Amino acid sequence: MTNSKGVVGAILTARQQGLLTQGELYAPGDFGLPLADIPTAELDGWWLSGTVPTSMFLRLLGSKSADADTALHRLDLGSGRCFLVVAQQRDAWQHRLVLPLVGQTVAKMLQSFRREGPRLCYQDVFTGQVAAFHLADRDALVEATAGRGRTFEDPQTIFDEFFAVTAFMLRADAIPTAPGLKAPVHICVSALQPPELAAWSQSLADNGNPPAAQ
Repeated sequence: MTNSKGVVGAILTARQQGLLTQGELYAPGDFGLPLADIPTAELDGWWLSGTVPTSMFLRLLGSKSADADTALHRLDLGSGRCFLVVAQQRDAWQHRLVLPLVGQTVAKMLQSFRREGPRLCYQDVFTGQVAAFHLADRDALVEATAGRGRTFEDPQTIFDEFFAVTAFMLRADAIPTAPGLKAPVHICVSALQPPELAAWSQSLADNGNPPAAQ
């Protein structure tokens, strides 16, 4: 993957260009974005959310289903930890949701995949408009993630891996192109931190005293 100096440079550049944003993982009952065309009962599930450039968002609006043009990838690291990548491609644009499979919240979500897939939410970076999809292919989700969740241990290493993988996913060739599609030209990424990692990194940024790993 990218060296440490390259990681920082790639992330800063992508952020400035609006191609890298912070995503969110919502547990059942926590999702609060307004979605007028989705019944309230369907909001109460797991959500993976990301913010995308307008060029990508307008293309997402033209699709009614996530499964048809969504590819699931798992990146296995030497540490034994894994990252789930949910890639959606429209024309020459591809968006990637990146999530490390660590912590108790993620473990609960992975267990839920045997019953129902999560919903994907994309928000236009400029207008705030929202588009949502249901990732209904449970078999693909279970195949990609079964037995891959890990406890939240050694948070500094997880944080370093998170940065390195995020920078790597900004490369067009980081994951294979789905069959029947041309290689994407424009890549945008939403990086999702599990709650334990988000709390650890925020506490470290605030006062240099991260909470204990769980």
